[in-house]
This record gives sequence, structure tokens and C-alpha cells, in this order.
Amino acid sequence: MKTRSFLLLSPLVSVVLYFTLTSYSSGISGAYSGGCTCHDATSSSATVISLTGLPSGGYQNGTVYTLTLTVTNTLVSGPNPRDGFDLNASDGEFSPTSETQLFSPNEIGHNAPKQATGGTVIWTFDWTAPLTGNMPVTFNLSANATNGDGVNGPGDFWNTFNTTIVNANGSPSTVLNLKLFLEGYYVGGSTMTPVLMNQGIGSNASITDSIQVELKDPFDFSTTLSTSTLLLTDGTASCDFGPTSGAYYIAINHRNGILSWSASPVSIVPGYNMYDFSSDASQTYGNNMIEVETGIWAFYVGDLVKDENIDLLDLGAVENDINTFQYGYFATDLNGDGNVDLLDTPILESNVSNFVFSNHP
Repeated sequence: MKTRSFLLLSPLVSVVLYFTLTSYSSGISGAYSGGCTCHDATSSSATVISLTGLPSGGYQNGTVYTLTLTVTNTLVSGPNPRDGFDLNASDGEFSPTSETQLFSPNEIGHNAPKQATGGTVIWTFDWTAPLTGNMPVTFNLSANATNGDGVNGPGDFWNTFNTTIVNANGSPSTVLNLKLFLEGYYVGGSTMTPVLMNQGIGSNASITDSIQVELKDPFDFSTTLSTSTLLLTDGTASCDFGPTSGAYYIAINHRNGILSWSASPVSIVPGYNMYDFSSDASQTYGNNMIEVETGIWAFYVGDLVKDENIDLLDLGAVENDINTFQYGYFATDLNGDGNVDLLDTPILESNVSNFVFSNHP
């Protein structure tokens, strides 16, 4: 695979993009983010790329935009200078042409190396903006220009760049993506049990339970925004707070989990945001988590009376439901198998003995 750098300029968007064009004869997928390091360990700015057609005032939903990608590099010399590219958009869909191919609806690249004429190569293709929503769209491109001598290394140039365009019709939503686990539901391998299905609520095996996510003011600690969302078995959850920005503590509440806050205020901006509670105990305020597997941390469970303590009052609730043979949608089903029984008591007794309580400002 040969590489070469290019600068991309759009007449509709004043943006300079540096790409890595790949000269795999049949194209290459997945190179848009990291470049073509097999040709050279580092990127180069020797190649100029111009991308025209991106709307400077933001995209309109469902609109088709014709993009023209022009690659120019006068430093490349060799028997057969030729270029390639790999471009990914975070949303929307590309349409292939006779000179391009789709690796997925939102990833497009060359289908054969294209000969440079006077140091320049041009591709034209369409991109259709997302049909709905108003989230920003990020374009990541990797471009490679080669001298065609069949040898990776000197004489090949690559680079990468990304750019983002917004929706023309208003401020984008603020999406918060989370990763977290609940100790009672954790079964290993970064996976939790499908609790709702086990408890007779629906049949989706990818859902664990619902959680309440709150954004807390960093000064008076009041709840600024709050929403309920589904927590999936892989520990991921996503919530949309609408257009908002600022620094907030992130607080997570669950029907049998201890209330847990982020370690410090988290900067949240319109677009996509990510916070991973599971990576370390220090991700929560007061390091208030338990390690359920090497390097994987989870929230304590057992606060059934919701007084922010795990104590004998909670143990009494579990014992009562065990004695009455409860099954189904019960918070006292601490391991999420659909039954309230003696299997639910060990975790609770451990947390009672260790005086687990909610720790937050």
C-alpha cells in the first residue's frame, strides 16, 4: 500500500483537509482514521487536497451534496504516480461512482488506483445528509499518493485530517454516552445479564435494565437535567439532553444500586460526549465502586429502601420477598435472574458488612 498526503479545500466550506490516500489496487477500508503507516511511519503535508461541496451554512436533512475531491502533489515522481483514498462520515450515506466503492453506507474509497495527471487526481461522488436529527457530522479521511514503483517507503506520502459540519436548522442535541456496570448483574467478560427479560419484561436479550441519569450543578449540586435511559448488557447507555452545555456532575440512580456520582464535574457540549465509569474506581466520587473483574469496576447494589445506605433495612426487604417466594420485576432480585431467593443475599450481606453508602458532594 502506497501513501501520499493531500490537502482538501471546499469552496462551500472554508476548511483544509489533509488526507491519506491509499493505493491498494482495489481500495482499503478502515484506513480513514490512522493513515497508511505501512508506506511510512509518519504523515506528510506535501500533498494538497481540495474537497468542494460541503455546505458552509450547515447541512439540510436529506439533501444530496456532490463532493469533488482533488488531490495534488508535485513532489511525487516515479514510473506510475497514482493515488487512492478512504473517507468516513459519522452519519449520512455516500453514493458510489464508477471510480469509487462503498465499504459501508457511510464509508467510501477508490476501487482502483487512479493515475495522476500533472500531479493531480480528481474524484466526484455524492453524500446524502442524515434524513432526521440535527447532530454534527464528522468526516475522517485518509489519503495516500504513491510513485507507483511497487515499493513502500520513500516517494510515497500520506496524511489524515477530520472536519465537522453542523445542521443548518438549529443547535445540535447533547448526547451523553455512558459505560457502567452493576455488581449484582455482572456475569463476566464485560457483560451483564438481561435482567428485564429474566423478570418477564419484554424479550430483548441485549437490555439489562433502566437507569436514571442526572446532570448536577457543580456549585449547589441541584439537579439541572434528568432523563431515564436503558442500560444494555455490554454496560453502555445513551441519553439525549437536548441542546445544552456546561460542566456537571453525572449522577446515576438505579432501583437497587447505590446512588453514584462522577468523580468531578464533566464538561458536556452539543454533540456526542462519553464518560466511562467502569474503567477505574476513581471515575466515581470517593472511589465508590467495586472491582468485579480485573480492570472492570461496578456500582454497589442493595440500596432497596433508597436512603443512600446499604444496611439491615435493605436486608429485611430481601428476606421478606424470599419468604413470600417473589419472582418477576422486583428490585430485591439483586442478581437479576428473575427470582428473589437465597442467591440474592450474599452480595447484600457483604455490602451491609462493609458499610457501603452513597458518596457525593
